[in-house]
Amino acid sequence: MENLEAFEAYCKENDIDFETSQDDYLCLTDSEADDMWDEYMDSYIDDCVLSELPAQYRNYFDREAFKNDCSYDGRGHSLASYDGEEHEFYYDGVWYYIYRTN
Repeated sequence: MENLEAFEAYCKENDIDFETSQDDYLCLTDSEADDMWDEYMDSYIDDCVLSELPAQYRNYFDREAFKNDCSYDGRGHSLASYDGEEHEFYYDGVWYYIYRTN
């Protein structure tokens, strides 16, 4: 991801020792993180929640209410599969969010 380069530059400028690899971390802007979280939740609902509900109850499931409830856990809970944490940093006028994936 192109934002990972900004993250690496930020770490170098601020003397932060942080091993990175494109396979290990997501580095996203706020809107990118929101979009990815929304996609993750849609997939989770389809694959894990609705697939377990009897067909006659699926029409009563409120996706947006479910997503709203899940949003209280934060994006890191879903996007950072390694530790569930969201880290943020400000670089060159933009806030970035880091998620460790493995």
